[in-house]
Amino acid sequence: HIGTSLQELGVVAARTVGFLSTTKMDVRFRGKAAHAGKEPQEGRNALLAAASAALHLYAISHHGEGETRINVGTLTAGTGRNVIPDRAEMQIETRGTTQELDEYMASEARRIIQASADVHGVEAQIEVVGWGVGAGCDEEWAGIVREACEGAITVRRVLPEANIGASEDATVMMERVRQRGGKATYMLFGSPLSAGHHNPAFDYDEEALVVAVETLSRTIKLICATQK
Repeated sequence: HIGTSLQELGVVAARTVGFLSTTKMDVRFRGKAAHAGKEPQEGRNALLAAASAALHLYAISHHGEGETRINVGTLTAGTGRNVIPDRAEMQIETRGTTQELDEYMASEARRIIQASADVHGVEAQIEVVGWGVGAGCDEEWAGIVREACEGAITVRRVLPEANIGASEDATVMMERVRQRGGKATYMLFGSPLSAGHHNPAFDYDEEALVVAVETLSRTIKLICATQK
């Protein structure tokens, strides 16, 4: 990954810590459309159910065993200004410093979504569309990457590790590698950032890509040489 907590060009973190387990969910509310002026009582308002759920999701209690996150990323609803909205969709995610904490958040989210649907007399459907785990990087990589980058042209400094404080779907692959007896790591490459990640003004120094290519190629060469 580029940037995150490393904002100095040429700095490489051999290992990444602080991955958050996460669950990505699509939520659909289905109600009943009706004329908003003539017979509003005949409608079942999916928009209100979604809005209620969105507000209450942010009220999920913190957990004493670690940090948790909730985010409602999108909410779209309705078909027209004079129609009781019969449909609404949300894209949400939960996170936690452990898988158990993320499961706590996801369970609470499901409970709140269903309760909001019940209050407004609509149906709710929840689909898990993605996830990530709080994988760890094997400690050996700190020494391997440091040795590989000795004499590198673009690498100024190699850190043993750096904290990402976010989630990454690559952790699923990392855990699979480790389950099969392999060694896994996730590197961070420093770069000045014009704004935070996912901000419209975000940009980075593309020289960080050159640093990444040299680091990865030198690491691969070192591993291949030691396995002969």
